Amino acid sequence: MRKQNTQLTYDKFAEWCDGYNEIIFHPFSVVKAISQNKFDLYWGHSGPAVMIKTLIDYSGSGGMLDIHFLLSGRTLKKRIQEDLVYTDLFQHEEFYWGLLASTACVNAVKMDGDTYTYTLEIPNKEVNEYLKYHFQTQLEKEKGEIR
Repeated sequence: MRKQNTQLTYDKFAEWCDGYNEIIFHPFSVVKAISQNKFDLYWGHSGPAVMIKTLIDYSGSGGMLDIHFLLSGRTLKKRIQEDLVYTDLFQHEEFYWGLLASTACVNAVKMDGDTYTYTLEIPNKEVNEYLKYHFQTQLEKEKGEIR
């Protein structure tokens, strides 16, 4: 980072990118942030953003409410099918939560004593801001329909 003459620091990267209970930063986000000298929603540009949007759209009102719940800083307990078979993604929510976990859209921590139940949370600011940005219209629509 010193060679790039950036004001970005390791601590700022930790705040923006970390959240996976390890010191792991998304490489594409790090390279882009340093080259642009700012944090932005780079994570979504490197992965299956269309697939994520399709899965969340497919999940309907319940899925959007789950996303709203996660974006509010809460956690969810969900069953996840660990063996991803892409042809099965739209068969049951256990499959798409598994994909969302494997793409780092959510952080999944296994529950003690249960082989398939995980606590899910949004892992960091970057993913949180990305989801808010891309789903704001749908989130507002779902909130309006519930009232």
